[in-house]
Amino acid sequence: MGYARSHRSRVHHGNTRARSLQSAQSVSGTLSATSSSLDIGVTTPYLWIASGATVSQPITARVVNTGVPQSGVTVNFRIAQGTGSLSSATAVTNASGYASVTLTLTDFTANVQLTACVAPGNSPCQTVYGNAVAAALLNLQAVAGAGQVVTGQAFQPLSVRVTDSFHPAQSYPRCERPVSIRCAGVQREAI
Repeated sequence: MGYARSHRSRVHHGNTRARSLQSAQSVSGTLSATSSSLDIGVTTPYLWIASGATVSQPITARVVNTGVPQSGVTVNFRIAQGTGSLSSATAVTNASGYASVTLTLTDFTANVQLTACVAPGNSPCQTVYGNAVAAALLNLQAVAGAGQVVTGQAFQPLSVRVTDSFHPAQSYPRCERPVSIRCAGVQREAI
């Protein structure tokens, strides 16, 4: 067991010199970093989509500068991994700092990643992860309207949520999974 300590000294803007001392050894290196008050976030960084689904999913990013929404900023959207299409490669933020495009996935079976970056330098950026969920892992949860017995009046709406058993603790809703509902011998399809 040894003793360790570290020391940092600022060299100039963006660079820091770090030195680590352990026992009689000394190791030095330079760390380069940048800071910016401009930031970008995405409203839904993780998408859980039923494998085999065809879906059009809005992707929304927000640009802020020290927490204040930025209007008129161009955001570049790009598929970095996987297959899909975007309604546009760029979008301009509105008065609230939001910019949106639509991601379309057809017969979705493999994960996809896309980035949203502030133009023109493509920095800062955020990543959106689209994850395929196998049908065998999907569960149906009643949200509202279950157990109705009706005589002479209309049924109240029935709401269900599709989640997956792979992430039971999070119970993330899953996108675009058809649900069949049988009622008095009549089958209806709903999404």
